[in-house]
Amino acid sequence: MGDEFDEIEATSVHVIFSLSSRPDEHIGTLRYDPTKGKISRIALLPAYRGAGIGRQMMLSFERRLLAGLQSCLADPAPPSLSLPLSDVPAPGHIRLHSQIPVIGFYAKIGYQSVGPTFVEDGAPHQLMVKELQSSSSAQSM
Repeated sequence: MGDEFDEIEATSVHVIFSLSSRPDEHIGTLRYDPTKGKISRIALLPAYRGAGIGRQMMLSFERRLLAGLQSCLADPAPPSLSLPLSDVPAPGHIRLHSQIPVIGFYAKIGYQSVGPTFVEDGAPHQLMVKELQSSSSAQSM
C-alpha cells in the first residue's frame, strides 16, 4: 500500500464513479494531475469491465475536464490543495501511461501511442496522448 501514495497525491483530483441506478456503490476511480494534464490510477471493478462502462467513465471525465475541473468535484477543493482547481484551464490534450494489455481500450477512445514502451512499477507501459475536443464533439464518440 505504500506505493499507492506519492508526491502528487494531495494536489491531484480524485474521481470516484458509480452507476446512476446505484449511486452509493463505487465501481471505478481515476486520478488527475492538473499540473501535467495526466490521468493515472484508473481502475474499474472487474464485474463492470467489458460492458462499455470504462469507456463512459473516461469520456465522462474528459467532458467534465473540458467544462472545468471544479465540476468534477462534489465537495470544494481540500484546503491542502496548492493549485485552485477553478484556476486550472482545460488542457488541449491529456495523457496517461497505459499498461500494454489495455492499449487497445484507450486507442478506441482516441488515445494515440507516443514513443517507446517503458517499465513503470515493474510492468511495461506505453505513453498515450489524446487531443481533447469540444464537449459537443466528445459526446458523439
